[in-house]
Amino acid sequence: MENCQITFFAASQAINREFHPPVSILKPICGLDSNAYENLASFCQQDYPKYQIIFAVRNSQDPCIEVVEKIIHNFSDLDILLIVSDRVIGTNLKVSNLANTAAKAKYEILVLADSDIRVGTDYLQRVIQPLQDGNMGVVTCMYRSLTQGKTKVMNYQLRF
Repeated sequence: MENCQITFFAASQAINREFHPPVSILKPICGLDSNAYENLASFCQQDYPKYQIIFAVRNSQDPCIEVVEKIIHNFSDLDILLIVSDRVIGTNLKVSNLANTAAKAKYEILVLADSDIRVGTDYLQRVIQPLQDGNMGVVTCMYRSLTQGKTKVMNYQLRF
């Protein structure tokens, strides 16, 4: 990674509305977070033309399954999948959940988002913008909890 460059942007970037490649959102879930329905539903309300959401849980008795099934019912026009798999890869269970979802991803661009995150309707459009640069490999967003006030999106971008 000797040619690797890390860039930090605290200011908002201009949005290119013509750039919107399809993406697969991978959401590993374990248990019920506070405001679980609202958090998960926020990803279903994106102002973005083509995306898939894949929820993953390890345990078929996980209480979050009921919430995800409600999401699938309430947003039946979206491409949403629930994967229940106890397959473990290594020692990190979240990574196992993500690996189990990645196999079902339809699109090359993957967005990984924890279940306790709630986003605005422009989240996908904003987070995907740095990928217009063909040398961009990874983008990650910082966030603050709801109790700390409005979230300002800050992107860390890794160029190769």
